[in-house]
Amino acid sequence: MNIPCRKSKLQEYGCQVCVRPRWKSDKEWICFDACLARELMTLWDLGIITTGCCCGQHEGGNGKNGYISVENEYIPLMKRLGYVVHINPLHPYDEDSFVPKTFDKKEKRG
Repeated sequence: MNIPCRKSKLQEYGCQVCVRPRWKSDKEWICFDACLARELMTLWDLGIITTGCCCGQHEGGNGKNGYISVENEYIPLMKRLGYVVHINPLHPYDEDSFVPKTFDKKEKRG
């Protein structure tokens, strides 16, 4: 049973859901934070392959550090869709991670 992400501790994965990938993958399941599910499914419906994500709300986080990473070939499409690059301090010149739009509107966070 999932718990809200804001109540989930880092690396305990209590708020994650797992689904089968919609593309050819060596992974049988892809797991991610439940509060990002709708946004990820939308990206997948557009054919965008994601490589990782985090909502950024764990252990009291406010979601400002959340990200969705994609395969490099989808970077231009993400930008055309209005996504803002999420700057990773460890890789400041990479542009393959984006700020989720899930929390742009005032809505209940998972």
